[in-house]
Amino acid sequence: MKKNSVKLTALLLVLFPSLGFAEEAVVSSSQPQESIVREQSETEQTSASSDIILSETEESTQTSESSTTTETSEVKEKAVTKVEEVDDIVKKEVENKYVTVTNSNEKIWQEIGKESNSTTEKLVNQTFSVKEIATTKEGKIYFLLYGKENNVIGYVAKEAVEDAKGEQGIAQSNNQFVALKDKSVSIYRNFSWEIKKVPDTIFDETLHVKVIYHHFNGKTYYSLYDNKNNWHGYVEDKDVNIGDGRQGPWLKLDKYVTVSKKNYSIWGSFSWKEKNNTSNLMNKTVHAQGYYRHFNGSIYYSLYDSNGTWLGYVNKNAVTETTGRQGPWIKTSKYVTISNKNYPTYSNFNWQVRYNASSLLNKTFKVTGRYEHMNGSTYYSLYDTNNKWFGYINKNAVKEGSGRQGAFISSNNFASITKSNYSVWQNFNWKKKNSSSNLFNKTFQIKGYYQHMNGDIYYSLYDNKGNWQGYINSGAATIAEGRQGVYIRDGRTLKVVNGNYDVWQNFNWKKKTSSKNYLNQSFVMRGRYQHFNGSTYYSMYDTSGNWKGYLNANATALPVTSRVIDSVPYVSQYTPVFAPWGCAGASMTMALRSKGVSIDLKYAMDNLPMYPQYAGGQIGNVYTGAGFQRVIQPQELTNYMKRWYSKVYHIPGASSKDITNHILDGNPVLYYVYSSYQVDKARNHVKVILGYKNNSFLIYDPLYYSKLAGPGSAGKHPVYDRGAMHWLSVSDFNKEYGGSAIVTK
Repeated sequence: MKKNSVKLTALLLVLFPSLGFAEEAVVSSSQPQESIVREQSETEQTSASSDIILSETEESTQTSESSTTTETSEVKEKAVTKVEEVDDIVKKEVENKYVTVTNSNEKIWQEIGKESNSTTEKLVNQTFSVKEIATTKEGKIYFLLYGKENNVIGYVAKEAVEDAKGEQGIAQSNNQFVALKDKSVSIYRNFSWEIKKVPDTIFDETLHVKVIYHHFNGKTYYSLYDNKNNWHGYVEDKDVNIGDGRQGPWLKLDKYVTVSKKNYSIWGSFSWKEKNNTSNLMNKTVHAQGYYRHFNGSIYYSLYDSNGTWLGYVNKNAVTETTGRQGPWIKTSKYVTISNKNYPTYSNFNWQVRYNASSLLNKTFKVTGRYEHMNGSTYYSLYDTNNKWFGYINKNAVKEGSGRQGAFISSNNFASITKSNYSVWQNFNWKKKNSSSNLFNKTFQIKGYYQHMNGDIYYSLYDNKGNWQGYINSGAATIAEGRQGVYIRDGRTLKVVNGNYDVWQNFNWKKKTSSKNYLNQSFVMRGRYQHFNGSTYYSMYDTSGNWKGYLNANATALPVTSRVIDSVPYVSQYTPVFAPWGCAGASMTMALRSKGVSIDLKYAMDNLPMYPQYAGGQIGNVYTGAGFQRVIQPQELTNYMKRWYSKVYHIPGASSKDITNHILDGNPVLYYVYSSYQVDKARNHVKVILGYKNNSFLIYDPLYYSKLAGPGSAGKHPVYDRGAMHWLSVSDFNKEYGGSAIVTK
């Protein structure tokens, strides 16, 4: 009976071959491709991709199948070319049938039920051509598999395979992330090998492999999607690099980058475990040895420090690429002073030495930019005041200053002021505090100094009570060997008049003898020291040239050869009374007040004798200059001053020697001279002489707003605009002086 049923089946298949394919369709539909997708959607894929394999299958066959849907059954029926029965097994030959092996535990038969040498384990995921279908009398179905070289593989049970719709094999779920190797790879629209046009951007992206095909030709093809779920076609597996996750494959890189943005996480893995934060590495330069083009659309650099220690992954947007290990140029504006001689400057970051730091020590430069080098050091780019570039220097070699003066350089020297007519500054905005003329020959402590960008050195001066005196150009001072100050040559003869002073061997205060041993004796003072302690010490020699020691000046008496009459106050003709043509009134007020006379400046100006009431009176208003022709004449001014003080004398024709003697006697002298506004040869200005020293006169000129007003701050005359208080050599005085003077005794 069984034999007859087999024969009947064979007969039916010959008469109605489509019945065999219907059976095949029923069998192959036992596990539809859609079910694979549904299973995957529950485990690996999002709901948005739940029908992906179905769509893949439809896409892959759209060219060959969509236009021939009605022919499918006919093709299948024609595919059966021969049916025969052998040993109760009905065999039929078929064409254009492909299956993919999905079960690894089925036997491979050379003859069904008789000989099996292997299993399907090594055939899993391979696609084969089926050229014969065999059905046993028990109804079990076997496929005879052929390889791509038309080689017989053997019979396998139907349960070992899944039907494919073409040579590409079945669509299998996948969840890999890949990158295309280059732009030359072929990307296919379908498995008829039609090339698909794709945007160039996908060659720089990580793509998602949702479906994979193991083609009959022995090759594997990936179905590619971007992060917006756009499908981009099929590509052979050899044409991609596979990543370990959504980050995609590691890509080699050899760049130096600088962390330029805060608040970006530095990741320890692509599970997004934070390892650090860019806020902690701001402006640091690191080495990016590789990168990932993540499926999320961002690029992540893999960072290493200068020791090769891995720092983590960071978003590319948090860093700035640079041309080398030095990092990018960072704009900086500051002034620095070279403070360490062990650091050279470099011409480049190949470490070509430009200058040895010892040649630049204590000089000040402007920093226009800096580099945060990968080696952990900061390098400044240095320029001098002429904008000449001096190279790159390690930050550790400099001290930062608050301005062009540079950094404060500590010192513990002592210096004596040896030049007059230098300004003493309150600050480096050049606000004047004093003049070196008022500090002449005094000794001060230099607690520090600045080496300004203008090339000059400025000492910060302190007196012996710790009071700050200001900043002075080093050109106005001389560094001393100690607190005694500098040696000042003299040559005068002194007489010891006090026996209660020690005579010193040195300025470590080793006693040599006592002044009582020299009392009333005369010695030559070859030189002197104006000590920091405020005292002056004379270096004494006897007439035989034997040195006797250092003696405090208070123990001696000297012939008077210099003097400054400290009782003379400075009075301006501009303030508090504004009288631009009132120089005579201001100068007479200085002289009279030095003698203790109380005189009101405004009253003196208002009542100044005027011409023609007084023959020698002033012609012209002292306040407005209306009708001005001359100042009050010397004799008339003398008479006017006597209204307050009787010992005022007109000394016409007095020589510079005569005037010197008056000053050494403590009597100020008014004289007629040129002004800082001079335009003719008339001597229409009155000044006051209040001191004499070293063949020079100390002069007060009332034509300034302040006693501290320096040269060039009034009428701008190239010769006569010397400042409110100035020293004038006797030779220059004689060139200017016309013989008209007044002395107040």
